[in-house]
Amino acid sequence: MMAVFVDILRPARQTHRGLWKWETYGHLMSDSRDELLIFARILGLKASYGHGKGYRFHFDLTKNMRQKAIKLGAIELDSIEFKNFLRVAKSNQK
Repeated sequence: MMAVFVDILRPARQTHRGLWKWETYGHLMSDSRDELLIFARILGLKASYGHGKGYRFHFDLTKNMRQKAIKLGAIELDSIEFKNFLRVAKSNQK
């Protein structure tokens, strides 16, 4: 069984390319890159949409895609849980 996680939605922010086209966004991550890529494909995301290095590899999600991911079994994490997930993922990568 896959362990795939989504964090809370946050407001879009200004980037060096301008304001994001979404009002809110979230992240889709997993402790396994292979599982994440499989789940992303099921969700309808191309592998090329993923970005980040190592344990930080993830997909950005719109509100609708986040809801779809949850319906497909992604586990919702609040901000603290998500930070803890990243901390553990980082320590496991060493």
